[in-house]
Amino acid sequence: MTSTLGNQQPLGPWSPITVRADVRSTESAVAWLRIFAITRLEVVSNASL
Repeated sequence: MTSTLGNQQPLGPWSPITVRADVRSTESAVAWLRIFAITRLEVVSNASL
């Protein structure tokens, strides 16, 4: 059984597909952090009220 996750870089680490995937994963991580911070602030503000 071979995993297909590690074998998707035929053009090397600097292929446009890999860079695009890295940018997308970074953007999604930032979005998740933003959502987490917003929900955290809402919880704190609701608790203080």
